[in-house]
Amino acid sequence: MIAWKGPAVCFFANSASFMAVIVALVMMRFPAEITRTSASLLSDVREGLATIWHNHAIRAVAGAVGVFAVFGGSYGVLMPVFARDILHSGATGYGLLLSAAGAGALAGALSLTGIGARATARRLTSGAMLSFSAGVLVFAFSRNFWLSFACLVVVGWSLMSYLGTTNTFLQLAAPDEVRGRVISAYVWFSIGLAPLGSLQIGAVAQRFGAPVAVAVGGVMAALLALILSRVVPEVRLAGQSERNTAARRST
Repeated sequence: MIAWKGPAVCFFANSASFMAVIVALVMMRFPAEITRTSASLLSDVREGLATIWHNHAIRAVAGAVGVFAVFGGSYGVLMPVFARDILHSGATGYGLLLSAAGAGALAGALSLTGIGARATARRLTSGAMLSFSAGVLVFAFSRNFWLSFACLVVVGWSLMSYLGTTNTFLQLAAPDEVRGRVISAYVWFSIGLAPLGSLQIGAVAQRFGAPVAVAVGGVMAALLALILSRVVPEVRLAGQSERNTAARRST
């Protein structure tokens, strides 16, 4: 018998939210025949990685995403520790902290629709990393629940702005024929390397404590902001002409 209370309700609501994605996938229509342009899946992978490696800006952005996945984006692994042992807010506080990051991410997704048409890729990526760094560093050493809550709103906004901008930049900078392969590599860098981030932050937290482990991610984000401010082209992420400019400047 299913107990419709407590965590069970939360898990059910989460699973039900995926129905919208399933419906959207079912409604997609594709060409009846798709012609392959390469001999094998392995050659596709090689071509995608070669494109990333030989394009300076694409290589720098994809590499930064991988480094961030290992050292920056893993702060959420220690969120239960902060809620229980540092902020002493229990399960309710843990839920509110996650909601703060989620609200910030939603705001980031919405704000990108306006900011993306005015700001350049360089300013968006480096600015998002800088604000992420500031939010994480203050959160790491905060002992006030509502200050930590506010920091996570900033962190969520920065994270969504950064990932949305890097994804868009790579799609615009990659040649048409290998765009899918480049984005597949991007997804692997951003999601596939996340378990290494969990391992890293757990090891650091065990030796030096959770605040220091999270602060390491904030410091790494600040370094990435500096790198991105130097390697990402000053191109806008809107319009066909900007797409062509991005491809030319990033070679």
